[in-house]
Amino acid sequence: MHRIGLALSGGGFRATLFHLGMIRFLREANILPNVTQITSVSGGSILAAHLVQNWQRYTGSLKDFDAAAAEILRFVQLDIRNRVVRRYPLAMPLRGLRRLALRRPCRQLTRTGLLEYHYEKFLFGDTCLFQLPDRPRLYMLATNLSEGCLCAFTRDGLLMQRRRPGQRMRFERIHTGLATIPMAVTASSAFPGFFPPLELQASDVGANPGQFGRLAFTDGGVYDNLGVRMFRCLERSWMASEVRLELDDLSDPQQLQRALAEAAAGPVENPLRRLSHLLSQPRNGMAGNVMSESESVARLVDGLWDVLNHENLARDPAFSGLSLNDADVETLIRAAQQDERELEGGERLWLNRQLVQNAVRQVTGRPCFRSENGCFDSVLVSDAGKEFQIVANARAGGLISTSMRASDILMDRVWQLEVDTFSGTPGFVFAPISRCIDREEDPTAAHPEIQRRAAEIRTDLDRFSPLEISALIRHGYCVGRSACRSRPDLFGTEIPADSPWDPMSTARAASPKIIPPVATVVPPIAPVTQQSRTLQHSAVRRIWSTLLDYRDWISYIYVPLLVPILLILPYYGVKWYRQSQINQQLVESMAQSNQDYAVMNRLLQDGTPPLFEGMPMIEVRELTPPDYSGLEVIADLRVLDMRRWMSTPRRAAAGQSSIYGYRRFRLRKLESTANRFVVKFRLDHPRLDVRSLNPHVPARLRVQRPAAAAGRETPHLFEVEFDLSKIPPKEVVDLALELQVREPQGENQQSVNLYVDTETGLLSAWLLMPDDKRYQNFNLLRYPKGNISESESVAPAQQLNVVDGHILAFTLLSVEPDFTYECRWTFPEKP
Repeated sequence: MHRIGLALSGGGFRATLFHLGMIRFLREANILPNVTQITSVSGGSILAAHLVQNWQRYTGSLKDFDAAAAEILRFVQLDIRNRVVRRYPLAMPLRGLRRLALRRPCRQLTRTGLLEYHYEKFLFGDTCLFQLPDRPRLYMLATNLSEGCLCAFTRDGLLMQRRRPGQRMRFERIHTGLATIPMAVTASSAFPGFFPPLELQASDVGANPGQFGRLAFTDGGVYDNLGVRMFRCLERSWMASEVRLELDDLSDPQQLQRALAEAAAGPVENPLRRLSHLLSQPRNGMAGNVMSESESVARLVDGLWDVLNHENLARDPAFSGLSLNDADVETLIRAAQQDERELEGGERLWLNRQLVQNAVRQVTGRPCFRSENGCFDSVLVSDAGKEFQIVANARAGGLISTSMRASDILMDRVWQLEVDTFSGTPGFVFAPISRCIDREEDPTAAHPEIQRRAAEIRTDLDRFSPLEISALIRHGYCVGRSACRSRPDLFGTEIPADSPWDPMSTARAASPKIIPPVATVVPPIAPVTQQSRTLQHSAVRRIWSTLLDYRDWISYIYVPLLVPILLILPYYGVKWYRQSQINQQLVESMAQSNQDYAVMNRLLQDGTPPLFEGMPMIEVRELTPPDYSGLEVIADLRVLDMRRWMSTPRRAAAGQSSIYGYRRFRLRKLESTANRFVVKFRLDHPRLDVRSLNPHVPARLRVQRPAAAAGRETPHLFEVEFDLSKIPPKEVVDLALELQVREPQGENQQSVNLYVDTETGLLSAWLLMPDDKRYQNFNLLRYPKGNISESESVAPAQQLNVVDGHILAFTLLSVEPDFTYECRWTFPEKP
């Protein structure tokens, strides 16, 4: 294997040390020199940046490797997180003074800035990204909060993912000549909850202000904690053209030449004959002179590379009859054939490679290229992420804790999606920290219990003990060896079987010191970097700093004018500071919340919405049973606000008693024929006001009145039908409704029935109790529709019990349409 990709996941210092053990194994197995591209996230970026910055030391002698690794070991024992905590209060007065002086906020006085300072002082130095070597290519991933997308810091600039029409993405490169390694690692590892986002401006990174505004970056794990998504982006973007086709990429050059020659001489027009014709055309000034075999093969490689980069084989009739087994290829072919515009360079290169691969395979029975991927032969994914923790019998403490728990669930779902997507992709090999190596497979592995405990070590940036360091490094070494042994076709059979590397064993035997006394080599600032920064400051027009000069006597005339200004400034400074704190709280609240919490926040702050007139109601004799085939209901959010339900006699007498409801469905349209989505309501009340919050999705309301039935009452059946004909297939859409029941009957309601008409992945319910009532306890039941005698208790996936009993919330997973779900609660007895 001559091109290997390496993905280093996030997970704090735990990930850093686990990856270090993995890197040590790759070094001893002679695999590390073949690594050409590295993606890293959060704690993985700490090691990845140090690895690439000191590539010659890590790939040199074992002594050089140990010296470089000792710098990492010293760093993880500095207690970085607590050093930041201890220094941050001392920096706050300085921040206040800068605000009073109307100076630009100093990034170094924030928690994130202090983290960047420690990276610079103790590990990387003031080193710019352009000083990194060209190989291996390093992509330090971060999440762009400003645009909600993935970005990557590289030696050639910042790669920004931008959205295009049709839910498609593309990467754009922004020149950031003064971006430093500490800055990039900080952006990648500033985990939310403790470190605020890293805010950068064009002047901070030496970018063009027109291309780089004020952007906020946070932990790359928010978008993809594995770092594998970037490899797909590398393969299918313009960056793929930077990895030129080589002779080793061809499976069998001589057989390919023979197959092309036979196809060219044959009478049947097929893809291989068309490819032979394209290759026979003179390119780059090359003529069809007599050449040696090596020259002929070299010309074949150059010709193939030219065809892959410049031809549009998807529109070539000769390639239209190929049988393809890849859904992504077929989707891109349809886009290329139906859209008049040309595909982007990366998409065209990747699609042409797949077409040529299939064309040669169908004729010769063997692939044209050794690997399906053009940028790499294989990708080793070192996954040190934290496993999702199941919390049993827990009570949520409020909106913040519930929001954080929901964020954990969301990130876990993203992790599952990435694993499911790439685990079956050829060439991707996963090495998770959760893997427990059987000692029969590897006698040198640690005890299984130690391995399990190592996988549960905290994901933090505080001080790690020698035992924690040793356990993680040894486990990473053994997991990496197991992963490479499982794929001899990718990594070979010559895998070292020695005991795993343990840098702490020597330290423990020699002295009680934490790590060997190896001096950290922090490279000095390069002259070109220092000069560039000096010239950058020279481009800024200085006004206030040079307005007064002590050497000019007239400056002293302005001193009496400055005294009143200095007395007024503190007043306005305090006022401005309070307003900025309010704005900061709002920003953090928006960053931590989702749509569900936004609705609840609006209801709690603004109260129950006023009465409104809903959409016209169409009465029908009988409602048609809906067909939910071709639709997938991902989530169903329900908010029932009962605060105005006869809360006071005056309100009931004035006809202001009402119940407000909010429903939001997140669904995926799987088939183009699924153009109708129906929401049903069963009420004893004859009137229901409904209004849709999706102006671009037509909706209408129908009602079926109950037929006269002797001795029993039947409910009114309401139905809201959404027209999804304009929603493209595979699209995820949110449908929201507001409901209102005026003057509902009764006032001692102590249960709510929940129905779903099709399988629903997640159902969330929020109940706001009447103003004058507070529930005491509640439980959930379910039973087959119409058969309450077979009811059984249901444990919600999440539940929220507010102390004063005015909000009740819970979440159910995998809700089935054949059951009725009933939430029951009790009110305390009045004295």
